Amino acid sequence: MSEDVEADGVPSGVSVLADAAATVDGVVFATPEYNQAIPGVIKNAIDWLSRPAVGTPLRGKPVAVTGATTGSWGTRLAQTQLRGTLLACGAWLMPIPVLFAARAGSDGWDGLAIKAFFNGVTGDFKRIGRTAA
Repeated sequence: MSEDVEADGVPSGVSVLADAAATVDGVVFATPEYNQAIPGVIKNAIDWLSRPAVGTPLRGKPVAVTGATTGSWGTRLAQTQLRGTLLACGAWLMPIPVLFAARAGSDGWDGLAIKAFFNGVTGDFKRIGRTAA
């Protein structure tokens, strides 16, 4: 996010992302963890989505957070940081389900927990959307 860039107009990619976020029932943020933090590109995208120039599409939007890593901590610290950032944007953070996928891609890791997480979350988004309508 750059206020200098914003002063010249919102980049087209940001507009596309904001429009997509505004039209869905909910957003899932899946993050890796680099140096115990979220990657800059995720933080930058959220910063853009928090701006009035794009209509703050995350405000009041149901969001879920997950992550996967090849390490043993399962993105716990990145997810905690990401949750705080999303709360500051006014997103409605779903407290469950919680998934910290560790050792992703290692022998015997098939991703079934992540598939189950996404199936559950998308069902939750649909139920929330029907209730709010």
